[in-house]
Amino acid sequence: MAAVAQAPRSRFREMAHGNRSPTSSVTSLFSGTTSLTRTELRRDQREHDLDHIMAELLQEHPHLASSVSMETSGIWFLGGRRVHRIRTESPWKRVLVDNVRRPLGDLLEEVLKEHQLEMQMEAQAQRSRRLLQSHFQRKERNENLQLLRAGLQAFEGAASRSRAAADMERSPTPSHVQAGMWQAMWCRTYVLLAVVVRAAQGTDLGPNWAGVNSFFAHALPSSGPYSRTAYLDKIRDAGLRVLRIFISQTEADYKNSGSQAVDDIETKKVGTYDDRILSMVDDLMLEAYERGIKLDIALHDRYSLGCWRTDAYVTTYHLPSGCCNCTVSKNQVDRFYSEPQIQVAFDKRLRHILQHRNPHFNAPWGQLHEVVASFAPENEAQGHDWLVDKGWWCRRAQVMKNCPHERSTLLLLLLLLIIIIMTIIIIIVIITITSIIIIIIITIINNIIITIIVFTIVTIITFITIITIITIITTITTITTITIITIITIMIIIISSFSSIIRFTFIVVTIIIIIIIIIITIIIIIMIIIIIIIIIIIVTIIIVMIMIIIIINNIIIIIIISFSIITIITTITIIITIIIISSIEHMHPDIPISTGGSIGLLDALYQQLYMCPEIDVVDIHTYTDDDLWLRDVAQVSVTWALTQNKRVRLQEFGSQGNDESKAKTIFSLIYAASEIGIPFMPWQLVHPESTTDYEFWTDGELWRGLSAQSQMAQDNVTVFLWPELNLSNSSMQLKADWRLCVVNSECTSGCCSNEFSGDRKYKCTPGGSQCTGHLLADWVWCTQSSECACGCCSSEYSDDGRYKCTPGGTPRFCGEALARNGQPCFENGNCRSGCCSSGAASAATCAAGSVGATALAFGILSLMPISCNWKIRQGKSMPAAWRSASNEC
Repeated sequence: MAAVAQAPRSRFREMAHGNRSPTSSVTSLFSGTTSLTRTELRRDQREHDLDHIMAELLQEHPHLASSVSMETSGIWFLGGRRVHRIRTESPWKRVLVDNVRRPLGDLLEEVLKEHQLEMQMEAQAQRSRRLLQSHFQRKERNENLQLLRAGLQAFEGAASRSRAAADMERSPTPSHVQAGMWQAMWCRTYVLLAVVVRAAQGTDLGPNWAGVNSFFAHALPSSGPYSRTAYLDKIRDAGLRVLRIFISQTEADYKNSGSQAVDDIETKKVGTYDDRILSMVDDLMLEAYERGIKLDIALHDRYSLGCWRTDAYVTTYHLPSGCCNCTVSKNQVDRFYSEPQIQVAFDKRLRHILQHRNPHFNAPWGQLHEVVASFAPENEAQGHDWLVDKGWWCRRAQVMKNCPHERSTLLLLLLLLIIIIMTIIIIIVIITITSIIIIIIITIINNIIITIIVFTIVTIITFITIITIITIITTITTITTITIITIITIMIIIISSFSSIIRFTFIVVTIIIIIIIIIITIIIIIMIIIIIIIIIIIVTIIIVMIMIIIIINNIIIIIIISFSIITIITTITIIITIIIISSIEHMHPDIPISTGGSIGLLDALYQQLYMCPEIDVVDIHTYTDDDLWLRDVAQVSVTWALTQNKRVRLQEFGSQGNDESKAKTIFSLIYAASEIGIPFMPWQLVHPESTTDYEFWTDGELWRGLSAQSQMAQDNVTVFLWPELNLSNSSMQLKADWRLCVVNSECTSGCCSNEFSGDRKYKCTPGGSQCTGHLLADWVWCTQSSECACGCCSSEYSDDGRYKCTPGGTPRFCGEALARNGQPCFENGNCRSGCCSSGAASAATCAAGSVGATALAFGILSLMPISCNWKIRQGKSMPAAWRSASNEC
């Protein structure tokens, strides 16, 4: 205590003020060390840290010193839980004591006596926790104030971290200082929003479950004590919900199981299919369905590519083959995952399997949501390959999701109906077009004839009228002239005897009369001409109106006919579209697409697996015995999955050795998976059990423990829903205090925090005030900024090019880890769609389809700011993450 008191700045103060350096657990998450020695050291360090921090807490708060048990309350509490669990075990359970297996019933009294002190300490620890809760929540009872305090404390931690990498390269100037201030303010705002949102939003919770691997169960005998149904009965009785199998070749009596020889569906040649293995799986599906078990099916096995066996892809495409467990370099089959020709052939295989019709259900596999838990394109794809195309899984998932599934009999009837309808449409269109053409021709001819007749009549009438007018005018003129001459002659004879004055007067009057007669004649002629012109105009107008009416009538008829034809064709097209849509179905939405796992824990932390829209479940495989390492990876994986709306499961894990050795390793991993809240499926159930390999049977301690853990799993809470398994949540229990957590709602205390955590891991924290849910620590890989405690997911200072939680990251570089369609990229795994294509342009961009060529990495360098990522002047011509498999997608 004295040594602690003399420290200028205690570790407790550092942790409380958010300035504690990254813990060793964060570093170990990506170190790859999985030795037993490392595990023991970390456990010892964790206990030491707990004792140290508790001692410092007593020093900071002397009024709590009366609770002497505070120094080791966490350790005593865990010990008490172990005793409580032992007391509730069944009497037949046997435990290992000093390398001797003894019945639990004989040891129960001894165990209880030995741990009586721990039980007492558990009660003291509970009282101590209540005292802690009262102390730290006295001024923080209001939930809004708790959120605000959590955000402000996160701000202090974010603002205190400087951008060391950037400051080493440039001296501080006023502009840089100002930029740093804005950056800190941005980070604070972002973290506050993340805290509030994550605390406000709810997460749907459901029960956990367990399954088992038996990858060639379909090849087992159909009768006998170790038949398929015997396996399934034992799986059902153990409460296991899922059985995992592969579509791959197996030899006769494989693993001494009495199985029959099974060929792959592509036995001799790629693209030539033999469905006998699928028929065997058809029978297994029916038998599993009758027992309430669903199948997890891998449609291919990576170890058929020249590793443990050689399939048609190896012989057809000359892939390197060799014992991949002995010499990895002999079996580098990255061409299988990168060459377009091979990918097209493999996609045809996937479609063929999903379109295979199960006669027992009268439906293709892609629709059998009643019996299929999930499909994976391949088991442990790209395992042991040095070059990995991280977009391969997404592209295969796209093919599987969009795979059409026909219904044979109904489809033939629908196709026949479509042919008949199309024939009728063609006939109707031909008749309609012919009718329109005939109508138009008749209309034109009629209009021409009518026009000719009308104009002929008008011309004749006009000609007759003109002749008549001329005749009338000539007659009138002649008569008038004769009359005038006669009058003048008579008058001359009469007036010859009169005086000169009278003769003059008479002559003047005569001239006036002649002028009047001429004027009247001219007026009459003009009036006649006007009348004729009016008549001609009226006749012409009438003719034009008649022609217009005829043309309009024809046009209306044409419009009506055309509209009717268009309506008929549109209706028929809609009907045909509905028929085609109803006859062609894609993958059933209730069947998830999973990744199929890979060889190591870190392979489950490819960001592309979580951000691909078509992938539903990310599978974790491991054969480590380090349960702490599994917890670290699984907690990150679950955090990503919640952010990206995915699910996670521990699909394959196991151990070699005898039953006791296997149980010791497998149970620790099962406890880790159960604490995180992910399903678990150990490898593998086979009779007889192998003491030198990973197979186990149902007559040992491992199986009995697995059965018990399977039942317990369905009582435990998980942050994922598995609706395809029809699980009941009636007995589901929330997580107890100090268990690892991801969201607040899964904790009994309602708070998931690392506030009082000695190892800085997020746990269900009673009395916690910083209930943010699990946030990733600095420099941990991430998929988007909301996952990070620092509020920035970026590759700005990343040494391997991957996005990490970057303290002090430039805001414009913070965001999502993968590019969307149309954005620049440098490899397939850099895109959500799994395809980085250069196309016709020089710069590569993410594409939605599966067409592409090798992207030019150095072309991308010109598009990215030098300050953003990797410095060419530092000698790194190209990031290691860019040296990936070919981008042929």
